[in-house]
Amino acid sequence: NTKQAIIQTAVEMSMLLDAEFLIVLSKDSRDHKFASSMRPKSIILAPFNDQRMLRFFELFNGLYGVLDHKMDNHQESIRLSYQHALDMNFIGPNDPFTAIIADCDNHKIYPFQVN
Repeated sequence: NTKQAIIQTAVEMSMLLDAEFLIVLSKDSRDHKFASSMRPKSIILAPFNDQRMLRFFELFNGLYGVLDHKMDNHQESIRLSYQHALDMNFIGPNDPFTAIIADCDNHKIYPFQVN
């Protein structure tokens, strides 16, 4: 389906660009699990609004849940994901990084880089 194609492309892009993060924006937890099943080198950050699901995500390879109570503002979801990466010491506050955003709800993929 379309969402799986978006995730597959985002995972491939993350490997090609050697991205530190793949942020999967989706209200469907199956999309996050599908990204994990592809075993990307990148850490997968999954903003989600259900605390129980966040713990469930930890069972999957490289998948880290990020608590996002609203999930209605993607820029805020990305900001929360970045803050989670800092809190978990995945990156330092001044480290450059590349992230790939797989926006499954709006059928978009976009990279961003911070130098």
